[in-house]
Amino acid sequence: MMMLDVLTPPGITKSEAKKALELTTRWAKRGVKRWNERPDDYDGKLFPIIQGNFYKDLRKQSALEILELDTPGIAIGGLSVGETHEEFHEYLSYTAEFLPDEKPRYVMGIGTPDYILSAVENGIDIFDCVYPTRIARNGTVFTRDGLIMLKNAVHINSLLPLDPECDCPVCKRYSRSYLRHIFKAKEILGPMLVTEHNLYFLATMMKEVRVAIKNGTFMKYKTDFLKRYKGA
Repeated sequence: MMMLDVLTPPGITKSEAKKALELTTRWAKRGVKRWNERPDDYDGKLFPIIQGNFYKDLRKQSALEILELDTPGIAIGGLSVGETHEEFHEYLSYTAEFLPDEKPRYVMGIGTPDYILSAVENGIDIFDCVYPTRIARNGTVFTRDGLIMLKNAVHINSLLPLDPECDCPVCKRYSRSYLRHIFKAKEILGPMLVTEHNLYFLATMMKEVRVAIKNGTFMKYKTDFLKRYKGA
């Protein structure tokens, strides 16, 4: 269960960010009070949300106030709202320093491999985003070698699967040319199949991430994955 919060965009004044933070904290305190009155048979877990915009002292203040509420998990909000990837990584890393290792950490609104891997590097456990499904509706596909645009003419006669290294049901059964055809024909099946593939791709990546963490090789995995994904 996510606590109600005030999401602020980049570029606002510190005074505006502080007011939003204070309201978020007040809502969190009220929410925790109500959550503590829940019926015994309700097992939902409450995650209040850290805010503070792009002001480090406000992020620290928010994190410490949220920690005092002693909830089952903690969410980090106010990121992936238009800032650069470098800013995202900087403020996520800074905020995460204040969080206990034993509680699950949730970052809202990230759904691309580079952002997810940056979050994992900072001890984040949970993510959510519409990105994999939204791009699927337009025929944009995750592959090990980066995004491909299925509607491009280069795929007209391609018998390749979406990703030759993927073993999802879509890649096992359909070619790029067929999938491009049903997109061009405006068949609803096209977005559905690419959505299935994109979600499978990220789920597979996260399985590999968990193995890499256990083996102590996560940073190498991240470097190698992104080097290929971004074509560096």
